[in-house]
Amino acid sequence: MKRLLISLVILMSAVSLSLAQDPIPEKGKQMGMMCKDRKSSMIGRMHPMMYSTLIHHALMKANSLDLTDVQRKGLAGIPERYIYPIIHKEADLKVSHMKIISMLHDPNFDPAKVKSETKVSNEIKLEMVKMSIDALSAIRNAIGVENFKKISEIKPIMDSKGR
Repeated sequence: MKRLLISLVILMSAVSLSLAQDPIPEKGKQMGMMCKDRKSSMIGRMHPMMYSTLIHHALMKANSLDLTDVQRKGLAGIPERYIYPIIHKEADLKVSHMKIISMLHDPNFDPAKVKSETKVSNEIKLEMVKMSIDALSAIRNAIGVENFKKISEIKPIMDSKGR
């Protein structure tokens, strides 16, 4: 009975967190506005294991451009400075989540300890977001604003009816 209750609490928490996020823009908005709205709020709503992938893909796109030697040298240090540390943070976050789940499986769990570990988890996520922003900024500084616009374009996928 207690396991069922704990599972229900976890499920309700997950649902409430998903409902607390920004809603997807209304269908009546123009496609251009939808892309801007999604793009601007995307980094805060990404799955935690996607931050390193985002930076890696931006770096791959940047390296595919016709860049100068100076620009290529500016990109060379990005993986060492940002991608690898973010991957370490992703692993730390996964361990933190495992600890939380393990604590919640104990029928006599200490709410204060669970809250403390949740705080640790949130701090790790915040660090990852900040590092991702710094990495994207470093890529932009290395390749220039115009080239950064090229690699960060979102191409909407339209269905067969042109929507």
